[in-house]
Amino acid sequence: MRYPRLFKQQNVYFPTFFGWLTIFIISLTSLFIFANSIHPFLAVCKPINSKVFIIEGWLPDYCLEQFINNYNFDDIDKIFVTGGPLEQGSYLKEYNSFAAVGAQTLKRLGITDSLIIEVPAPYVQKDRTFTSALALKKFISNSSTIDSATIITLGVHSRRSQLLFQKAFSDSAKIGVVSIRNRDYDPKYWYVSSMGLKTVIVEIISYIYTKLFFSKFE
Repeated sequence: MRYPRLFKQQNVYFPTFFGWLTIFIISLTSLFIFANSIHPFLAVCKPINSKVFIIEGWLPDYCLEQFINNYNFDDIDKIFVTGGPLEQGSYLKEYNSFAAVGAQTLKRLGITDSLIIEVPAPYVQKDRTFTSALALKKFISNSSTIDSATIITLGVHSRRSQLLFQKAFSDSAKIGVVSIRNRDYDPKYWYVSSMGLKTVIVEIISYIYTKLFFSKFE
Protein backbone atom coordinates (compact mmCIF):
# COMPACT_ATOMS: atom_id res chain seq x y z
CA MET A 1 0.00 0.00 0.00
CA ARG A 2 1.39 3.37 -1.02
CA TYR A 3 0.86 6.30 1.28
CA PRO A 4 0.36 9.83 -0.07
CA ARG A 5 3.52 11.92 -0.29
CA LEU A 6 3.78 14.76 2.19
CA PHE A 7 6.76 16.48 0.59
CA LYS A 8 8.12 16.99 -2.89
CA GLN A 9 11.43 18.11 -4.25
CA GLN A 10 11.65 21.36 -6.19
CA ASN A 11 14.21 23.92 -7.21
CA VAL A 12 14.52 27.06 -5.11
CA TYR A 13 16.26 30.15 -6.44
CA PHE A 14 18.19 32.47 -4.14
CA PRO A 15 19.56 35.90 -5.10
CA THR A 16 23.25 36.13 -5.93
CA PHE A 17 25.48 38.71 -4.27
CA PHE A 18 24.55 41.24 -6.93
CA GLY A 19 20.90 40.24 -6.57
CA TRP A 20 20.98 40.94 -2.82
CA LEU A 21 22.82 44.19 -3.51
CA THR A 22 20.14 45.27 -5.98
CA ILE A 23 17.36 44.40 -3.53
CA PHE A 24 19.16 46.34 -0.78
CA ILE A 25 19.64 49.43 -2.96
CA ILE A 26 16.01 49.40 -4.14
CA SER A 27 14.73 48.95 -0.57
CA LEU A 28 16.99 51.70 0.78
CA THR A 29 15.95 54.07 -1.99
CA SER A 30 12.27 53.33 -1.41
CA LEU A 31 12.66 53.90 2.32
CA PHE A 32 14.46 57.20 1.70
CA ILE A 33 11.72 58.41 -0.65
CA PHE A 34 9.03 57.38 1.82
CA ALA A 35 10.76 59.07 4.76
CA ASN A 36 11.08 62.33 2.86
CA SER A 37 7.61 62.38 1.35
CA ILE A 38 5.32 61.09 4.10
CA HIS A 39 5.65 64.11 6.40
CA PRO A 40 4.66 66.75 3.82
CA PHE A 41 1.86 64.42 2.67
CA LEU A 42 0.39 64.21 6.18
CA ALA A 43 1.15 67.83 7.13
CA VAL A 44 -0.88 69.12 4.20
CA CYS A 45 -1.59 72.85 4.02
CA LYS A 46 -4.53 73.74 1.77
CA PRO A 47 -6.28 76.88 3.03
CA ILE A 48 -9.32 78.12 1.18
CA ASN A 49 -10.75 81.59 0.73
CA SER A 50 -13.11 81.66 3.69
CA LYS A 51 -13.95 84.05 6.51
CA VAL A 52 -14.68 81.15 8.85
CA PHE A 53 -11.98 79.28 10.79
CA ILE A 54 -12.05 76.12 12.90
CA ILE A 55 -9.40 75.78 15.59
CA GLU A 56 -8.82 72.51 17.40
CA GLY A 57 -8.74 73.53 21.04
CA TRP A 58 -6.01 71.09 22.07
CA LEU A 59 -3.39 73.00 20.05
CA PRO A 60 -0.32 74.31 21.92
CA ASP A 61 -0.25 78.04 22.65
CA TYR A 62 2.41 78.72 20.02
CA CYS A 63 0.00 77.49 17.32
CA LEU A 64 -2.62 79.99 18.44
CA GLU A 65 0.00 82.73 18.52
CA GLN A 66 1.07 81.91 14.97
CA PHE A 67 -2.54 81.90 13.82
CA ILE A 68 -3.00 85.39 15.23
CA ASN A 69 0.21 86.63 13.63
CA ASN A 70 -0.69 85.24 10.20
CA TYR A 71 -4.20 86.60 9.72
CA ASN A 72 -5.98 89.92 9.48
CA PHE A 73 -8.95 89.58 11.79
CA ASP A 74 -10.87 92.33 10.02
CA ASP A 75 -11.43 89.71 7.30
CA ILE A 76 -12.69 86.99 9.67
CA ASP A 77 -16.35 86.50 10.56
CA LYS A 78 -16.20 83.54 12.94
CA ILE A 79 -13.68 81.35 14.76
CA PHE A 80 -15.09 78.05 16.00
CA VAL A 81 -13.01 76.32 18.66
CA THR A 82 -13.62 72.59 19.05
CA GLY A 83 -12.54 69.89 21.47
CA GLY A 84 -13.70 67.32 23.97
CA PRO A 85 -13.47 67.22 27.78
CA LEU A 86 -10.20 67.77 29.60
CA GLU A 87 -8.96 64.48 30.99
CA GLN A 88 -6.52 66.02 33.45
CA GLY A 89 -6.61 69.27 35.41
CA SER A 90 -10.30 70.01 34.96
CA TYR A 91 -10.74 70.29 38.73
CA LEU A 92 -7.98 72.89 38.90
CA LYS A 93 -9.41 75.15 36.19
CA GLU A 94 -12.68 76.90 35.51
CA TYR A 95 -12.76 75.37 32.04
CA ASN A 96 -13.55 71.72 31.47
CA SER A 97 -13.04 71.21 27.73
CA PHE A 98 -10.34 71.80 25.16
CA ALA A 99 -12.83 73.97 23.30
CA ALA A 100 -13.16 76.26 26.32
CA VAL A 101 -9.40 76.38 26.97
CA GLY A 102 -8.65 77.20 23.33
CA ALA A 103 -11.35 79.86 23.18
CA GLN A 104 -10.21 81.56 26.37
CA THR A 105 -6.58 81.46 25.23
CA LEU A 106 -7.51 83.26 22.01
CA LYS A 107 -9.36 85.89 24.03
CA ARG A 108 -6.36 86.39 26.31
CA LEU A 109 -4.23 86.82 23.19
CA GLY A 110 -6.41 89.71 22.13
CA ILE A 111 -9.06 88.26 19.80
CA THR A 112 -12.45 89.95 20.05
CA ASP A 113 -14.96 87.89 22.01
CA SER A 114 -17.62 88.29 19.35
CA LEU A 115 -15.51 86.36 16.81
CA ILE A 116 -14.95 83.31 19.02
CA ILE A 117 -17.48 80.51 19.44
CA GLU A 118 -16.56 77.50 21.55
CA VAL A 119 -18.15 74.19 20.58
CA PRO A 120 -17.34 71.43 23.09
CA ALA A 121 -17.71 67.79 22.12
CA PRO A 122 -18.75 64.86 24.34
CA TYR A 123 -16.31 62.31 25.68
CA VAL A 124 -15.62 59.34 23.41
CA GLN A 125 -13.00 56.60 23.58
CA LYS A 126 -12.06 56.93 19.89
CA ASP A 127 -12.80 59.03 16.81
CA ARG A 128 -12.40 62.22 18.84
CA THR A 129 -11.65 64.45 15.87
CA PHE A 130 -14.73 63.20 14.02
CA THR A 131 -16.85 63.61 17.15
CA SER A 132 -15.69 67.24 17.41
CA ALA A 133 -16.55 67.73 13.75
CA LEU A 134 -20.04 66.29 14.25
CA ALA A 135 -20.59 68.50 17.30
CA LEU A 136 -19.63 71.54 15.24
CA LYS A 137 -21.88 70.55 12.35
CA LYS A 138 -24.81 70.08 14.73
CA PHE A 139 -24.15 73.42 16.40
CA ILE A 140 -23.97 75.26 13.08
CA SER A 141 -27.11 73.51 11.78
CA ASN A 142 -29.02 74.74 14.82
CA SER A 143 -27.83 78.35 14.60
CA SER A 144 -26.64 79.32 11.11
CA THR A 145 -25.02 77.97 7.96
CA ILE A 146 -21.54 78.06 6.48
CA ASP A 147 -20.41 77.06 3.00
CA SER A 148 -16.68 76.88 3.74
CA ALA A 149 -14.14 76.95 6.56
CA THR A 150 -10.41 76.45 7.16
CA ILE A 151 -9.16 74.25 10.00
CA ILE A 152 -6.11 75.33 11.98
CA THR A 153 -4.28 72.29 13.33
CA LEU A 154 -0.85 70.90 14.13
CA GLY A 155 1.69 69.19 11.87
CA VAL A 156 0.92 65.75 10.50
CA HIS A 157 -2.56 65.74 12.04
CA SER A 158 -3.75 68.14 9.33
CA ARG A 159 -4.61 65.71 6.53
CA ARG A 160 -6.69 63.51 8.83
CA SER A 161 -8.40 66.51 10.41
CA GLN A 162 -9.40 67.86 7.01
CA LEU A 163 -10.62 64.44 5.91
CA LEU A 164 -12.75 63.86 9.01
CA PHE A 165 -14.25 67.36 9.09
CA GLN A 166 -15.08 67.04 5.41
CA LYS A 167 -16.73 63.67 6.12
CA ALA A 168 -18.82 65.27 8.86
CA PHE A 169 -19.90 68.24 6.75
CA SER A 170 -20.21 66.15 3.57
CA ASP A 171 -21.29 68.41 0.68
CA SER A 172 -22.74 71.16 2.88
CA ALA A 173 -19.40 72.97 3.28
CA LYS A 174 -15.94 72.90 1.76
CA ILE A 175 -13.19 72.39 4.33
CA GLY A 176 -9.62 73.65 3.93
CA VAL A 177 -6.73 73.22 6.31
CA VAL A 178 -3.63 75.02 7.60
CA SER A 179 -0.91 72.98 9.26
CA ILE A 180 1.14 74.75 11.94
CA ARG A 181 4.68 73.37 12.13
CA ASN A 182 5.30 71.12 15.13
CA ARG A 183 8.28 72.59 16.93
CA ASP A 184 8.94 69.46 19.01
CA TYR A 185 11.00 68.00 16.15
CA ASP A 186 12.46 68.94 12.78
CA PRO A 187 9.89 67.93 10.13
CA LYS A 188 12.64 67.39 7.56
CA TYR A 189 14.40 64.85 9.80
CA TRP A 190 11.44 63.52 11.78
CA TYR A 191 12.87 59.98 11.70
CA VAL A 192 15.88 60.86 13.88
CA SER A 193 13.68 62.11 16.75
CA SER A 194 11.76 59.88 19.15
CA MET A 195 8.94 62.43 19.22
CA GLY A 196 8.96 62.68 15.43
CA LEU A 197 8.89 58.90 15.00
CA LYS A 198 6.06 58.44 17.45
CA THR A 199 3.99 61.29 16.04
CA VAL A 200 4.37 60.37 12.38
CA ILE A 201 3.93 56.61 12.81
CA VAL A 202 0.76 57.09 14.87
CA GLU A 203 -0.63 59.44 12.21
CA ILE A 204 0.25 57.02 9.40
CA ILE A 205 -1.69 54.25 11.14
CA SER A 206 -4.59 56.56 11.99
CA TYR A 207 -4.81 57.92 8.44
CA ILE A 208 -4.80 54.41 6.91
CA TYR A 209 -7.55 53.37 9.33
CA THR A 210 -9.58 56.45 8.43
CA LYS A 211 -9.22 55.90 4.70
CA LEU A 212 -9.88 52.16 4.70
CA PHE A 213 -12.23 51.45 7.56
CA PHE A 214 -13.87 54.68 8.72
CA SER A 215 -17.35 54.97 7.25
CA LYS A 216 -19.38 57.08 9.65
CA PHE A 217 -21.59 59.62 7.93
CA GLU A 218 -24.10 61.43 10.05
